[in-house]
Amino acid sequence: MSTPEHSGGAPVGPATNGGLPAAPPTDAYPPPLPPVVHVPSQVHVVQSPYSAPPGQFQGQSLYANPPGAFGSGRRANVLGIIALAVAILGFVFSCIPGWLSLGWILLPIGFILGIVSLFLRDSGKGAGIAAIIVAVVGTVVGFLVFFSVIGDAFTNAFGGEAPSAVAPGEAGGGTTGDAGSGGTGAAVGTRENPHPLGTTLQGDEWAVTINSVTFGATGAVLAENQFNDAPPEGYEYILINTTAVYSGPDSDFGWSIGVDYVTPTGETKTVADHSAVAPGGFDSSAEVYTGGTIAGNIVIAVPSATAADGVLAVKVDTFGDPAFVAVK
Repeated sequence: MSTPEHSGGAPVGPATNGGLPAAPPTDAYPPPLPPVVHVPSQVHVVQSPYSAPPGQFQGQSLYANPPGAFGSGRRANVLGIIALAVAILGFVFSCIPGWLSLGWILLPIGFILGIVSLFLRDSGKGAGIAAIIVAVVGTVVGFLVFFSVIGDAFTNAFGGEAPSAVAPGEAGGGTTGDAGSGGTGAAVGTRENPHPLGTTLQGDEWAVTINSVTFGATGAVLAENQFNDAPPEGYEYILINTTAVYSGPDSDFGWSIGVDYVTPTGETKTVADHSAVAPGGFDSSAEVYTGGTIAGNIVIAVPSATAADGVLAVKVDTFGDPAFVAVK
């Protein structure tokens, strides 16, 4: 058999191994590459340098006490605690009448310390805020207690009992606390059981007598002075004839005497409600000395329908309690 030749004339060896090229010799250079194994592609997760290490709780900070965390990394606000204690003591003392002055000293101190404590760095603010609130509330309470004490002292100093009464035709008289004979069971001189007309009410320095009451006096009042105001619709003027005798030291003025009208439904009508000059008026601006007398009419506008059903509230002393007198 003839041997095939390439065009170059070089002999070609016979094919072996089923027509495949023969395996290279083991000592061939370079050595053969290992077989390529195809592995299914996988998704590679790139871990962020800011993420937590594997196996660590994702919500946990890497810091034991992260800066700015609430309730951590803060010192106790000693100044705020002191401010709160001072404010509480001031509040307590401001509620005790005998210790008001001490409470008013402590409350501003607690308030100022509370404000200062809010500016301390890295310290809690709760105690300081509470101190400010307690100081403000304590101040309000202190003022209420103060005015209550002043009111009681004023009443004790200037207030008095209702005047004693001398009934018409009697040389002496009882007080407004005596039992009445009007069948109501109420004491004489009260609104339910007023004194009769002509009763003299004796105070510390004035003795006042309501002599009479004239109803339907609108015409006489308007005729007295052209500048007198007409009463409102449904009202009429009444004239209350009054005599006041001064028995105190030195002198006094008639404005110490007060006469008002009280309606059956409890409303008070005074001379100041309307501008009117009464005929033969009671001069409340007159100054009298011991033994002096002021007498005249007091004019008040009252509801016409119930004019005769009201009562008069008479004050003999400026700060005294009134006694009630009937109008008819």
